[in-house]
Amino acid sequence: MNLKSPQMQDVAPKSKFTQLPVIHVTAGPSQTDRTHCLYQCPVYTTRTMDDKPLFYLDIFNENVHNSKWALRGLCCCMR
Repeated sequence: MNLKSPQMQDVAPKSKFTQLPVIHVTAGPSQTDRTHCLYQCPVYTTRTMDDKPLFYLDIFNENVHNSKWALRGLCCCMR
């Protein structure tokens, strides 16, 4: 994550994990417009990803197709 612009970016080469800023989660209705730029990132309790995700975090990135993050295996872990 680039702190100067609120956009997701690729991880540095040979780096397995990167930290995200603290995200405060609230429940609300799902927005369905621009679904090609919206990635539903799975959130797990641990890095092992043994169980089903607890919930999905909607990550919106303008001009970036959601398949980019799916192909890279982007997921979040609770801490």
